[in-house]
Amino acid sequence: MTKIRLRDRHPPEVFTVGKNKRKHKNKNRNNMKRVMKSMEKDCDEGGSCKMHERSKNSGYREVFDSGFAILKVEDLVVKIPLGILAVCNTIQEKVGSNEFSIFTKGRYAGNGYIIANEYIIPEQEVSGAAVDYCNEDDGVLRSQGWNVVIHSHPFNMHTFSSSDEETINSHFEASLLYSQGKFVNAVLNIALQNAKLQLKPKLCVDATFPVVEVDTTKIKTKSWAYNKSWADEAAESDASKEAGFRMFI
Repeated sequence: MTKIRLRDRHPPEVFTVGKNKRKHKNKNRNNMKRVMKSMEKDCDEGGSCKMHERSKNSGYREVFDSGFAILKVEDLVVKIPLGILAVCNTIQEKVGSNEFSIFTKGRYAGNGYIIANEYIIPEQEVSGAAVDYCNEDDGVLRSQGWNVVIHSHPFNMHTFSSSDEETINSHFEASLLYSQGKFVNAVLNIALQNAKLQLKPKLCVDATFPVVEVDTTKIKTKSWAYNKSWADEAAESDASKEAGFRMFI
């Protein structure tokens, strides 16, 4: 046997290298097994788990609970109610080839981000390529908890524009893109100390919510003032001539 003496502030102890060392290892393993047997894992429906320790008096004692939902980026899903999709379909049908925007609320739960089945339409002016909020209505609504923005691309474009990235995608906790009858893109923002971490989640429409009626009176189409071109005047002249010819015959 080889003996090794360790110098320390405590009285010297002798550790034997060999058979006794293996006994110490086995003893540690057995202690760990006893600790794990005394612990129980308690998981709720949302997937959040807590470890509990057996106690002689109170049955189980909570050992640790961070209170945080642990989400894996690759599994992150935004769950959208069918009612919100129906609202977007209805609005797009009414505004035609123009864009539009609505606000809703969202929160992290389970393995993803849940969109509430409620919405509000801010005052806005829309065109085929832009949405302009009126009287800074978006800032007021964000302060009231409307932390999710949805806007549309009436054309076949499934990515956010550079303007989207610099504005709505930076100021809301979640930004969803709707295009041609479906949700096609999304961004989640996680606030850091001096920056924001941006995630690209998957999208899932929950088909269990009912369809709701939509009031679109707050969405107004922009009116453009322009001078008539020679082509417009020629077309009107031809139309009037044709109408006069038909009256004559």
